[in-house]
Amino acid sequence: MIFVESVQSSPAGALFTDATPGGQFRPDDFATRLVAAVALVRAAGLQPEADAAASQPLLLNDASTIPAAMRGYVAVALSHGFLTADNGNFRAASSLSRAELAHAIVALSKL
Repeated sequence: MIFVESVQSSPAGALFTDATPGGQFRPDDFATRLVAAVALVRAAGLQPEADAAASQPLLLNDASTIPAAMRGYVAVALSHGFLTADNGNFRAASSLSRAELAHAIVALSKL
């Protein structure tokens, strides 16, 4: 499992969320775009919006590579401009670049 520590200190939110299957905590691995989507949406307090969007189809060429339980997070991260799709592809397993992280932090700060 790739775990994402939530910066949301709400008692209702879990401290860690499992972003991918596997069963291991790997703190030295690079953060993927999927892990970043989950962390950013949770940090913004938009988990209810992600839960509501989970059943909606993602209009991405690579939507089938995104676990069904995480699709709402990707939808919200894209709709709020935290992350962007490249030519219709989310690239969930790709590492998050420094530029993408900087863009996400700026977008998050504007909420």
